[in-house]
Amino acid sequence: MKALIAISILVFGACGGGDGAGDDAPDITDRGGPDALAGVTWHTTFSQNGIDFDFSFAFDDVKVAATNECTFAGESLTASTASAVTYRYDVNVPSAGHGGDSSCFIDVAAGKFSFEIAGDNLIMTANGETVTFTPAGPVSGLYGEWTAMQDGFTVTWSMGNGKIRAKATCPSGSASTVVSAQFTNLVDILEDQMETVGDESFNCTVSIAKAMGEYHFDGDDLVMTVNGETLRFHR
Repeated sequence: MKALIAISILVFGACGGGDGAGDDAPDITDRGGPDALAGVTWHTTFSQNGIDFDFSFAFDDVKVAATNECTFAGESLTASTASAVTYRYDVNVPSAGHGGDSSCFIDVAAGKFSFEIAGDNLIMTANGETVTFTPAGPVSGLYGEWTAMQDGFTVTWSMGNGKIRAKATCPSGSASTVVSAQFTNLVDILEDQMETVGDESFNCTVSIAKAMGEYHFDGDDLVMTVNGETLRFHR
């Protein structure tokens, strides 16, 4: 009897982080990237055609690893593989913000901003230009407080709770503004990967599909959408 289990990963999940403190801190729903996804292994178990399998996956800073354990007639096989990932974010600002005067001011333009985690840095791209932010406190993905140098002065962006709170620190003083923002968490799965173990009588397969996934946290659950399909994973 041939028993084949093929698991194609299009969605993944993990959960982490805690409650934010204060209006500028990330809310519990504002979690993303390796800070929120790494360090947790997720399992789903079910049976099909007399085969029991335990499928699990876990993220770290640079990859997602998946394992499928298949059990049939008292025999077990385990297939494992991994794919590189990049953590990204889209931020949409519906209306621009301005703060300060001619001696010190800050502007946040309306439009779409793209962000990518690169080591400990957060790289923002907008209108073909890039800005490199470094953490100014606790962060979860892009959520939290980040700082960058622009034109000789310090810019601080605190992101979360549907807002960007932007501040410029100038030699003559400081200026700030607050704008509404829509945040989208993305994980870019960079490679197709697959492993099959066993033989024609009994084998076990696990695969990872190259794709871009959108995810958010709903309490302790992770909700992910890839190619129009949405799945929920429980802690």
